[in-house]
Amino acid sequence: MQKLKVRSPYITSRAGLIENPVDIGGRDIIIGFNEPAVRSGKQSSELYAQLNARLPAYFIPAVDVAKSQKTRPMLYVASGINLAMRWNAKNDKQKRMLLAHNKIKFDFLQNFFSRFFPDDFSVIEYAVVQDPIRVPEDTLTELWQAIAKKYPERAEYVKFALARFSHPEWSSGKEGKEKLETYVREQTGELEDSFKYALAHSFTFGDINFDGNYYLNPNGFASIGGHQEKYFNEMRNLAFEFVDLLRELCKGQEILTRDNVQIIIEEPASVPPPYSGATRGNSKSREFDEVTYENGRDLEYYDDRPKLQPDMEYIYQHIPRGVYEKFWLEYKGRYKDLKGRYQEAYKLILDGIVEN
Repeated sequence: MQKLKVRSPYITSRAGLIENPVDIGGRDIIIGFNEPAVRSGKQSSELYAQLNARLPAYFIPAVDVAKSQKTRPMLYVASGINLAMRWNAKNDKQKRMLLAHNKIKFDFLQNFFSRFFPDDFSVIEYAVVQDPIRVPEDTLTELWQAIAKKYPERAEYVKFALARFSHPEWSSGKEGKEKLETYVREQTGELEDSFKYALAHSFTFGDINFDGNYYLNPNGFASIGGHQEKYFNEMRNLAFEFVDLLRELCKGQEILTRDNVQIIIEEPASVPPPYSGATRGNSKSREFDEVTYENGRDLEYYDDRPKLQPDMEYIYQHIPRGVYEKFWLEYKGRYKDLKGRYQEAYKLILDGIVEN
């Protein structure tokens, strides 16, 4: 069994986790997810990342890792909703929308793991991480400036990756490349927010902590993420080298650190993570390319979506297709109840369109 190295991303495939088990050294497992910024859709609607049937595919690798350990680890399903509300929302209404969708996903995952994997972890914690918002934005900016000065090449690598996340439409063609280079060179406020968001991952994944709002395993954590996470992991590793600067900038707050390991699942490439949801069409015709309770599609929809189908097949490798389909249909009643309650409490319409 391969023992993972600290702060050295281990890149593998889903099959690789089973065929070549890894030793996470007595650490607990942490998987983070978040709500993406609002996207424009049909008829000037605002698209939010609704709960979709692909969601479990992002979290099941934790099961495969846990099964190969000598003792059962804890699993932390960590929400970065506080970061989304800070940097992905333009107004209070959008913040409430992001929050409601995030809470519904939390509930779905709790029901999913309770049903199918009740004994694979010692405990599953569903945590909304607080440490990232305890760091002033000016501190994150100063940290980024120190990183860019000492490691310009590594910083440039991350700059362009984050720029592509913000503007995927500039990822190809000469004109797109020129726009991307201009965007990075001018370093707009939007891009600076991306730096802060990326650096905040150090606090989200338990690399750098204050007094903590959940138990901090002395051995640390093993984070698991999709192919997009390798860029955020690079920022985590860069930030860790400036812990002394952070201690100076955050005087009066005790800073705790952990020697964490990082697992990256490279497949399926070029597909948005399930918690964000895939879309199809441009801004004038964009719609969700997923099975949701809102569009009422059957799970067979994914059979004709070759880029998304591998996620579903991965779920079916662990849970028979018919069994998962039954669970998905059974949860619909609870989804409708939760949706109604959050609409009442937050004074919203949760079908993806903000109420005027």
